[in-house]
Amino acid sequence: MTSKNSGGNRYLQLDRFLIDMQISFIPYQLIDKVKWNNCVAVSSNGLVYAQSIYLDHMADHWDGLVMNDYEAVMPLTWKQKMGIRYLYQPAFFQQGGIFSASAITVEMVDAFISAAKKYFPFAECTLNYGNPAPTCVSFEMRNNYLLQFNQFLSADIENEYLKQRIKRAEKFNLRYANSDDIEASVVLYQQLYHHRISGFRSEDFNRFIDLCTLLQKENKILIRTVFEEDTLLASALFIVDNNRLYNLASCLLAEGKSKLANYFLIHQLMKEFEHTDIVLDFEGSDVEGIAYFYQKWATAKQPYIFISWNHLPKTIQLLRRLFSYFQKTFAFLNPKFMKRN
Repeated sequence: MTSKNSGGNRYLQLDRFLIDMQISFIPYQLIDKVKWNNCVAVSSNGLVYAQSIYLDHMADHWDGLVMNDYEAVMPLTWKQKMGIRYLYQPAFFQQGGIFSASAITVEMVDAFISAAKKYFPFAECTLNYGNPAPTCVSFEMRNNYLLQFNQFLSADIENEYLKQRIKRAEKFNLRYANSDDIEASVVLYQQLYHHRISGFRSEDFNRFIDLCTLLQKENKILIRTVFEEDTLLASALFIVDNNRLYNLASCLLAEGKSKLANYFLIHQLMKEFEHTDIVLDFEGSDVEGIAYFYQKWATAKQPYIFISWNHLPKTIQLLRRLFSYFQKTFAFLNPKFMKRN
């Protein structure tokens, strides 16, 4: 899906909006983190990714766009190559974009994006579910599913597909257990799925472990596991924030798949939280099989937007295309690729 600027009048409106609303670029060193975090906390679309502690750990670098006196904020997560700064999507960071307690309009989204373009000639990053689709850049929709525990009680599951699989899982001697071992959960996730998330570096997993270790001290980490006797079949690490469980590192081992341990885990999680206002954020997905699983449990679909632009010099664009071509062409020379195949 693509949407493009309709003309010069649109740019004039955006420039006026930028002036009227005083959208300012604030470098990292000058950001008032107390005001920043308060803005995210009171936002109707506030998400854990936009909190400064999350950004400090997971982004290589970040600055911010701030409207007036922190009435709205937009984190700008960036890297640098060949002296050019560009916006990117950090690991374990599903949604960025604009956060505000006030209504976020299309004009507001366009104004923030236009402001970001002045500092970053290239971008591939996300907005969040509370941001309407922009008109000034290309975008595509991405899936995210939610399970509101108090809207879908464990004893009232009507979906025959789920009922059958839960019944089958209960025939095995499965055990639902708590854990506090962050490192083991994240390392297992890395070992099982690193080939699917090739953009993640070892450093990203280490940063995520450090982040979760800090959040654990604030009782914001939840780890649940499924065992058959002493054999681990599945695990899931969640960040808990503002009545939302973020499913950030969910693992299903081969033995667990055959014994439907993932269905057992979600069903037990429902029992644990079914009389609360907590929402389970499945964190996706656009992968067909994973999306099918999440969709069966979900009480709501909450899509968000991925945006991109490329205003790099033509020579840089050509070099980037050539680099991408050679990466794909000679991927078979990569030892990791050879090991997987």
